[in-house]
Amino acid sequence: MTLPHPALDSSIEILEEVQNMREVQVLFDGGGSSSGADPLIIEQDEVQHIATNSPQLQETPPPKRSQRQRRPVQQYHQQQLEQQHEAAQQKLQRQQQRQQQQKQLQQQRAQQRQMQQQQQKQQQQQQQQQQQQQQQQQQQQSQQRGVKRKEPEAAQQVARQSKAQKTSRGEVGGAGTLKHRKRLPDDDIQIVFEWDAAKVISERQRVDEWVARNVVTMFDQENTLPFIARYRKDKTGNMDVEKLREIQNTYSQLKHVQERVVKILKTDTTKKLPLERKQSLLCATTMHEVEHLTAAYKGSGKRTYAERARELGLGPPALEALQGTHNKFVNRQELYPLIDPNREGLRTVEEVEQGLQHIIADVISKDPQVLDCVRQLMKRCDPLLECGKARKQQKREQSKVANKGPGPSDDLCAKYENYFNFKCMAWHTKPHAVLAMNRGDHQGVLTVKIVIPENTYKYFFNFCQQKWLGMAAPQYYRTQLVMMSTEDSWERLGASLSTTARTSFYACIMLIICPPFPDLPVLRIFYWNPPPSSWKI
Repeated sequence: MTLPHPALDSSIEILEEVQNMREVQVLFDGGGSSSGADPLIIEQDEVQHIATNSPQLQETPPPKRSQRQRRPVQQYHQQQLEQQHEAAQQKLQRQQQRQQQQKQLQQQRAQQRQMQQQQQKQQQQQQQQQQQQQQQQQQQQSQQRGVKRKEPEAAQQVARQSKAQKTSRGEVGGAGTLKHRKRLPDDDIQIVFEWDAAKVISERQRVDEWVARNVVTMFDQENTLPFIARYRKDKTGNMDVEKLREIQNTYSQLKHVQERVVKILKTDTTKKLPLERKQSLLCATTMHEVEHLTAAYKGSGKRTYAERARELGLGPPALEALQGTHNKFVNRQELYPLIDPNREGLRTVEEVEQGLQHIIADVISKDPQVLDCVRQLMKRCDPLLECGKARKQQKREQSKVANKGPGPSDDLCAKYENYFNFKCMAWHTKPHAVLAMNRGDHQGVLTVKIVIPENTYKYFFNFCQQKWLGMAAPQYYRTQLVMMSTEDSWERLGASLSTTARTSFYACIMLIICPPFPDLPVLRIFYWNPPPSSWKI
């Protein structure tokens, strides 16, 4: 056995183990042999091996990703509802803030307007004071000079108005000055009409009431038709310019009626118009109705039979007979106290009865409810159109004298031979026939007439009977007098009704000939005529 080397006094340490291999590092402390020494022989027994029981590095797998927990459906819906609720609350808060801002702006503007008005008033007062001071100075200067100064313009206007009032009352001036003077209307009178312009326009133009009201307000604000049709479609329901023009025309007609009624009521200083007539005027919606109601009170020399009977003092008894108060006029003998042999119109019982009949017929024909009933009947009836020769043409043909006088020629009359005995329902007449009849009427060859059917008279008679004879006690003579008066009132209304029906019928025909829409021709006016059993008035 070989001895160990003396230089091996050091210790052996195992430093590390890399890749499952053992490396031994021998560390020498400072001693040892020099060169020429024996080689270092180390046996396997002498080397101390340190067994390493350290486990090998095991590769651990990466941690698995945690799966996301799914929320239930109820929780999801609840969260959505909460979000919507929060959004609605935020929207409400924004709206409230906007409203508050608008209110503040309005208040500021109102305050500014008040300040401006106050400033304007102060400026006007200052100007008036300055003018008064200047006038006083001028008057003082003129007095010092000995010259008379003219009165200011305001004083001159007051003097002129006072003179005009005196001349209108007949206190000053002669008969020649009264002809050119006009009665001044009183501006303090407040007149309230019993109809609304928007409702009337909606009925006439077949438009919704809210649309008509919006259009009327925009017309009052002086908005033009192109502006309304282009930029206010939400308020008009996408209405066309032509339809807006029709509404504008009807509104101007209604305003003209209002102005006419206001003028009549304000200029009635003598109080000729009774209260019932004023109420019917406030219900009138056309100029034809206004003229019909005020025809008896015009300044013309002609007077109606009803006016003459009222002047004779038959007005109160006629109203008693119509209303059935005090149980009078049970017999005809009650008319004897009204006879006056010295006055014309009261000499006999027949004259007194005729005067009462004229007054009652006038009251019935101008009652507002009756006029409304007649309007509804005219909308529902189907009138008859009749055409024939003119009276002048008939007399001219019957005369033996040669036709040398003025009048239509034979060639012109030959053009209208087809219409000498023409009858047709008005709403079934063709447009070219209507135009031909209108030309013949204008040239004096034809006479055109619209006949109202008898059904309308029956319903009119029933309406009057229910109104004035339904509630009172039955009295033979009174019922007979009222029935005769209703017939007379229907005859008075017949002429005006035929003219109104003819104008409306001609307007409908002109819609077919000249349609309002250039690209959409009107083929026919469908006029719905319900059966008489469905008429409710």
